[in-house]
Amino acid sequence: MADSHPGVSAFLSSLNNEQRERFLTEADNRDSVYQLWMYASAMGYESCFLELESWQKERYPRLNRKLALTAEAVRLQQDIAALRACENPDPRLIAALTKELRGHLVEIERMERGQDRRGLLLAGADRLLKTVQDSFPDDPEMQSVLEESFETFLAQLREER
Repeated sequence: MADSHPGVSAFLSSLNNEQRERFLTEADNRDSVYQLWMYASAMGYESCFLELESWQKERYPRLNRKLALTAEAVRLQQDIAALRACENPDPRLIAALTKELRGHLVEIERMERGQDRRGLLLAGADRLLKTVQDSFPDDPEMQSVLEESFETFLAQLREER
């Protein structure tokens, strides 16, 4: 069977064992392929974004929690509307479902804000790292220190989930 992700395979082969393990951990923990792509780019990944996205979806399938929560919120909204349409609706049940619906909406909003915040932080960090690295093109020691700093930042950001 042919390798369907040759760019990712070549990238993984170019990493030492420790780097590969760190990258695979990131791939497993990242819900956002954009964040993973920035992380991989900082480690030297030069292949196509879409290939990395396909590789991550195949290797680390996951439930889209936001999508599942949104679908459940829609069903709750429909249930509330159906209850209100009844001849003698139970106000306690409507209140309980409405409270649950509000909780779902708050959680969806929290997920969106967190994802947007992390994405902006990563985009800024990626740009900063590349700019600073370009300032030290002939200093491998400085390049190494900068990469370690970036990986520390990514680890801290991941823990903030």
